Amino acid sequence: MMKHHPNEVQSYDTDSLALNQRIRVKHEECSGHKYDKTLSITRVNEGLLYYCYRCGVRGIRFIGMNPANAKRYLQKHIKNSIANDVVELPDDFWPLCQKPNSIPNKAYAWLYKYELDDSDLCEYNIGFSNKSQLVVIPIYNFISSELIGYVGRNINHKYNKLPKYLNRYKQHYRVYYLIERALVAPRKLVIVEDIISAIKVHKATGFACIALLNTSVGENTITGIMKDYQNYLWLDDDARIKGLTQIMRLKQHGYLINQIHSSCDPKELSIHEITKKL
Repeated sequence: MMKHHPNEVQSYDTDSLALNQRIRVKHEECSGHKYDKTLSITRVNEGLLYYCYRCGVRGIRFIGMNPANAKRYLQKHIKNSIANDVVELPDDFWPLCQKPNSIPNKAYAWLYKYELDDSDLCEYNIGFSNKSQLVVIPIYNFISSELIGYVGRNINHKYNKLPKYLNRYKQHYRVYYLIERALVAPRKLVIVEDIISAIKVHKATGFACIALLNTSVGENTITGIMKDYQNYLWLDDDARIKGLTQIMRLKQHGYLINQIHSSCDPKELSIHEITKKL
């Protein structure tokens, strides 16, 4: 069965790209964000390599290669990618809580827009990269403490022409962000889409939170956590229908989950508005 490549890759005129030339185009099929949809396409000897910075879709459209050689190429590529599947923080990353007076004004404004204070910067090891102009939130395996990814917010995207969000995850991990410090009874778990929403909901309520990132609510890793909590799925308008489908599937398998709806992500609401919702 032929792999479905994004329309932008399938229809692209390969002759318009020089070898090793890279372009960025709008990814219309991206499910990661309503506005930021950036697909990177690179011309290589074998064809077109592509990667979406938001939804994570990646692959290669082979050009002029027979099926047997394409299969061998993929097997070698997958083997090498697993061996080199390492995520590192930017080399100039520094935790903001160590130098609070050095926070760039734009980074400060973005963080405090979501009511995050100095204690939050320290608790979640939020840092900054001057070179990339990124506010960086590291993601660790909560059992082994291994770094498995990070979420980065480019505060100068209008000037450096890089995507607004630069997220990096280990390729062969299903990455989610868990705050499992339920500070109040009853034990409730609120499932959201992004890290800032998870941090803010936990800050407002004391409930445990999960940011799904590149997982889904129906995956075993998530349902294994859900069994110990009263569960709430909080999605905005864009993801509401998908959320309803997931809830129905979970109910068929004996999981009870309540849906909370808002026209925007939880991070866009005030602390008071979040507590009213829950």
